[in-house]
Amino acid sequence: MQGAYEDAVTALFASLDRVEALLKASTGPYLLGEKLTEADVRLYPTIIRFDPVGNEKLIMKSYPAIHKWLRHLYWEVPAFKETTNFEHIKKINPTGVTPLGPLPHILPLEG
Repeated sequence: MQGAYEDAVTALFASLDRVEALLKASTGPYLLGEKLTEADVRLYPTIIRFDPVGNEKLIMKSYPAIHKWLRHLYWEVPAFKETTNFEHIKKINPTGVTPLGPLPHILPLEG
């Protein structure tokens, strides 16, 4: 069981490293440049849930390009903020434990 967890976590952070590199190389605020694409829409739910449920690394501290992208979507594209409920994200935890942090759930756009 521990080995499977470690393999999955290693793969997860390798994927986040690839997304971070993509965003650093992007010519615009989105994954693929100036236009919002399905790739952004599909990645958003994974990333917005990442910090509130607690992990070894936090997006807001370890992945600056992903964090900037996330804040842009949340604060500048109304549909993302309107459909994000942090309390719901925290309570969908199969262990029944609701994480306390991080607070704030997402930093301001310029933060």
